[in-house]
Amino acid sequence: MWYSMFEWSKEKADVWLQRTDGRFNFKVEEQMSKGEKPNLLNQAALAGGLQHRGVEECKMGAPMETVYQKMKEQYTTLMEQKDSLGDSAYTDLNDWLGQTFSNLKFDPREPTPQETFKLSLQDLYKTCCQALGVEESIMDVKYPDYITLGIGTMKLHLWQLGYTEHSHIRGATSAYNVFKCMEKDCLYGGNTKKYPIEILPFMQGGFPGQVVEAFSVMTSIGSSVVTSAYIICCNIIRAGFFEGVVDASHPEQELARCVKSLMEVFAIYGPVEGIKEAVFKSNKGNIEAGKRPTPTILSYAASYNRVADDIQQKKKTRQTRKELIMKQVKEHNMIEKTARAKSKQRISKH
Repeated sequence: MWYSMFEWSKEKADVWLQRTDGRFNFKVEEQMSKGEKPNLLNQAALAGGLQHRGVEECKMGAPMETVYQKMKEQYTTLMEQKDSLGDSAYTDLNDWLGQTFSNLKFDPREPTPQETFKLSLQDLYKTCCQALGVEESIMDVKYPDYITLGIGTMKLHLWQLGYTEHSHIRGATSAYNVFKCMEKDCLYGGNTKKYPIEILPFMQGGFPGQVVEAFSVMTSIGSSVVTSAYIICCNIIRAGFFEGVVDASHPEQELARCVKSLMEVFAIYGPVEGIKEAVFKSNKGNIEAGKRPTPTILSYAASYNRVADDIQQKKKTRQTRKELIMKQVKEHNMIEKTARAKSKQRISKH
């Protein structure tokens, strides 16, 4: 894949060209014939087949429902793309985001795609605030203190949350769930102020008082919400919707209000002792939250894989990965069975 090229070379580019087709090939070959180094980040948008018709509709004053339908068509087509072997080019939208905005450096003199993405998101946020005539919230958010009881709160910017599979405790979220969130986001804007996502602020190395780095916070509950916000913002950035805008018109203000609400993310977090407890609370909490999609069997598999990794890294064990995962599943079922029994007892007493 193009994002796996640690250093530029014609040989590596030729390998990539053999695995792709269409406009991507044409543009890259055209640049190479002129002795230029292809801009793989820009051409990746062509490889994804994104034409940003949804945002173009919004520019013409179309309702946000139309914008959503156009975006959904584009990303549905993206998910149906095949590679040269006939397999799916992307397993899910988190995979597409990870491939498109990787943290691999192709040229030491240039920023990584991920760094460029961060700056683009920050510029988009500033532009939306300017279009609405409001002040930007503080950019340098810091990690809060540890808590042992109760619930803590954080107000984050979108670019501080991770977007790859590894940034979500239960793994990547399904495209179907993301599209459902996208529809609500386009019609009503972000709603994390009322229904905050749940995060694991210290799971990836952060500590109290430290500035939250870009794409570093892990999501426990609300992966579809986060992914939806990234997909919408990515579409708007690549379409250049706000470029050259001085006095925002009504459609532009409507979209700016929507985007700003998506980029200001309200989150809660609780005390967890380790990855095992975090996984159980995430799976349990997602089931109990009526407005959240129920975890799929793949979500369970991804989350309990994390637990197995953690056990194997921290202590010696003779159990295989499969045995470790099945042990977590049995413990989960036992805890759930006990909880349901206690619930029935409380109901019968009343």
